[in-house]
Amino acid sequence: MKKSASLIIFLLMIIAFHTSGQTKCQDPLENQPTLLNHDKSEVGDFTITDSEGITVNLYNTLNEGKTVFVDMFYTTCSYCIMYAPIIEEVYQATGAGQENVVFWGLSPTDNNTKINNYKVAHNVTNPCAGTQGDGPAALNIVKSGQPFNGYPTYCVICPDKTLQFDVCYPPTVPCMIDKIEYCTSILFPVFSVEDDTVFTNHPVSFTDASTGNPTSWLWTFEGGTPETSTEQNPVVIYQNEGNFDVSLTVSDGSASQTVVKPEWMKVLSNVGVPEIKDDFITLSPNPATDNIQVKLSGQVSGGIITILNISGRILFSLPFEELPGCGTTINLSALSKGTYFVKIVTNGNTGVKKLILQ
Repeated sequence: MKKSASLIIFLLMIIAFHTSGQTKCQDPLENQPTLLNHDKSEVGDFTITDSEGITVNLYNTLNEGKTVFVDMFYTTCSYCIMYAPIIEEVYQATGAGQENVVFWGLSPTDNNTKINNYKVAHNVTNPCAGTQGDGPAALNIVKSGQPFNGYPTYCVICPDKTLQFDVCYPPTVPCMIDKIEYCTSILFPVFSVEDDTVFTNHPVSFTDASTGNPTSWLWTFEGGTPETSTEQNPVVIYQNEGNFDVSLTVSDGSASQTVVKPEWMKVLSNVGVPEIKDDFITLSPNPATDNIQVKLSGQVSGGIITILNISGRILFSLPFEELPGCGTTINLSALSKGTYFVKIVTNGNTGVKKLILQ
């Protein structure tokens, strides 16, 4: 009898040990809203500001063709702490937010100070948002209609807005990466442009990077020439200033998907200049903070440097004299952070370069 009792106790201890890894921390908030019981294939939109003050929007991020990994956690959750090294390993393995996968931690109860202390203590480097950055509201949107069982909960949102909820628990690196890579198999339009702020009559190259192996493309360029294109990587010219939509529909022969980026292209007037060249101008550094150095190639004797804002308004102009190969330094500390243009007229040439101030 004693041996039987001991065996039963031993088996119960084994069961408790193996099931403990499946357990999640209970929700730290009282009076949580009741989650709806309905099928949900598409997650709602939300905007968060992380503990470092960076604001991001879900749909804007997805429209860039990025996959969003959501880590639902709070800073005193023991299992969140236990599995944090695994999530960090997956984060680093998928580009640490610098490629087409981003990681966002969402906390229902923690302010920025608690989150930042948690990140330092447990070597968490992905962005996290809490009570000061609309983390709780974002959590409720992601959880809506889903069987939420506690913290941590891991979710993967594909560029087409479909949600993989509560994946890989307890987490492993291969399982997480597999769920993330699944998103790249989904047909979805992804595209970029060499510069989304240009001058009129300046050729603009668009680059397709759609997922899911599309076989055909249909572009629509509001205000552009051509207005439509079926090329994979078209070149467009905008003859009039304004803000214009760009859309891309991709198809794999059996299904199609469309993405529209409203007012994405910003086209500025050439400020009276019929033709723009910029191959003789070098700006450094760019992005800049306070000062930039302008260098010109060729035989240059002098000219006018003009700084314009993104609306094409002239902020100031100054004459310069420069020998070939020498630079001219301009102090821009009086300007706010943002996008500007440096226009140079010299020796019959006119050039315009985009400048970013940080």
